[in-house]
Amino acid sequence: MASIYEYSDGREGKAFDASRSTRSRLLSLKGLIASATVSLVAGLAFAAAAAAPGSAGEPVMAIFPPNSTAADVMVALHEAEGELLTLGRFDNVAVSLGDADGYSDRLYEAGAILVIDPAVAHQFGL
Repeated sequence: MASIYEYSDGREGKAFDASRSTRSRLLSLKGLIASATVSLVAGLAFAAAAAAPGSAGEPVMAIFPPNSTAADVMVALHEAEGELLTLGRFDNVAVSLGDADGYSDRLYEAGAILVIDPAVAHQFGL
């Protein structure tokens, strides 16, 4: 609690309440921990969804390194024995189709840094 004191010129003032400042810091720390926890859970959910992009014959979205050009992506899809369906918003993102099992693994071998289900990617604006 703040205590009231009087200045030498007659004005009244309140003393600084250190307990209130400590409470504010604790609330701020609790908010930071809660935000970090939510971010971690969301990241794990995204990783779990990305781990299983689908079975053979279903489209997948492959994300290649940021410096990849559309030509680099086309070459990588050819190496992975896939068919380009569409390029994404950026040149390093492509939706493709592979007929054989293990297509996602071949995309990783061809240079993809992430292979996910296009429906999941759409939820994240990719």
